[in-house]
Amino acid sequence: MLSHSLGRWSALIIFAVCVAACSPAPTPTATIPTAIILATAVQLNPAPQSKTNAPPASPRLATVTPPPSPGPAVSTLPVPTLSSQLSPSVTPLPNLPTRRPTLAPAHTPTNAPPQVSRQALRGKILFKSTRNGGKFPGNYKWFVMNADGSQVTQVNAAQAQALYRELKGQEGFSPDRSQLVLGETTCASNAHCDLYVGAPDVIRNRSQGQWTPSGPRWYRADNPAWSPRGDWIAFIWNRDNERTKNIFKGDPYKLNQTFERLTDFGGHRDTKDVTFAPDGTMLAFATQDGPRWQIWALNADATNPTDAAAHNLSHSNADDWDPLWIK
Repeated sequence: MLSHSLGRWSALIIFAVCVAACSPAPTPTATIPTAIILATAVQLNPAPQSKTNAPPASPRLATVTPPPSPGPAVSTLPVPTLSSQLSPSVTPLPNLPTRRPTLAPAHTPTNAPPQVSRQALRGKILFKSTRNGGKFPGNYKWFVMNADGSQVTQVNAAQAQALYRELKGQEGFSPDRSQLVLGETTCASNAHCDLYVGAPDVIRNRSQGQWTPSGPRWYRADNPAWSPRGDWIAFIWNRDNERTKNIFKGDPYKLNQTFERLTDFGGHRDTKDVTFAPDGTMLAFATQDGPRWQIWALNADATNPTDAAAHNLSHSNADDWDPLWIK
């Protein structure tokens, strides 16, 4: 009986080995090792115990090595490398010409008219003119220029008129505004016209403080201006020639003095509107230079016409008059 059982198991083992060796390899997930099958079979059919209580002989199991699981195929071909150079068969992109950007046209600023204020125009001469279509004596234009006559510029008429009225009335005051020089209210032709110096409330009626001397009926002194330094009063006077007005100056605090003449105009020449520079060293005025009114200037520190060196500032083909030096 025992030999019969051993024979049956031997045949089963040989059949299992044959099946394992001859059958195609299963997929790795379905492979069951042969050793496990044999061990399971032995456990299910244990060998019968001998009647003589001898220890059973351990069956010798054949060692079966399962076939290796198939792995991913590995290629032995060389791996191609990428080149940074373009293949000769690739047509390179053409180099297109660079187009220069079109720049917007530069903005050319326009010369805006200067601001008409005492601060903006300090040191310049404001005057009336027939330039740019102005008419004498009423429909005039307003202009400013530098002390040397350069950079003549038209300014707003309404603003210039307001500034002129504000500053013109201050031309006769002393620097501390305690004293004032006044001319006659009206100075008609062939009328004696004097200047008055003193406290504003004293001389306002022109009954006190006469400063210019008495003289012929035709003496006409007018258009006075007090120097910003306080040392001189300049004015227009026809003392030496009834038909010609020249510029004179005198000490504000002296009476019966010898007044100094600064121009030597002859003939029938009119002159008016004396105005000092801010530092008191120059005088500007309007005079009839030929057929035109022009703006002239001279050295206010001089004591005679030669040193005063009066000269034309405006040099225009228009009429220029009523200068006011902005201080």
